[in-house]
Amino acid sequence: MGIADDRRDEPAETFRVVLVTADVADVDPKTRVAAVTIEDNDAQPTVSVVDDPVVTERSGTSAVVATLRVRLSARSSKPVRVDYQTLKGTAAPDADFVARDEVLQFAAG
Repeated sequence: MGIADDRRDEPAETFRVVLVTADVADVDPKTRVAAVTIEDNDAQPTVSVVDDPVVTERSGTSAVVATLRVRLSARSSKPVRVDYQTLKGTAAPDADFVARDEVLQFAAG
């Protein structure tokens, strides 16, 4: 039985093999079915930040939004969950930026 290497990160998959008939032998009804598990051999995709944005403060009450582009290196048949949080540098949380501890999710496919 050939197994196709699909080069896609995915959970283990299964299929069954059933012995149907045999010449000059009887098929044992108790042990005629085997479950075959295909373990995935493909690497998980990687997640990375594409660029470092630079934003300029605005006077008044206008909100400024820093948008980060996040890249998934390859499609996955499983949803990819990325936990992220903001960390202080020379800018202070809540004084200079809104602190975040959230989740980004890439849908399967």
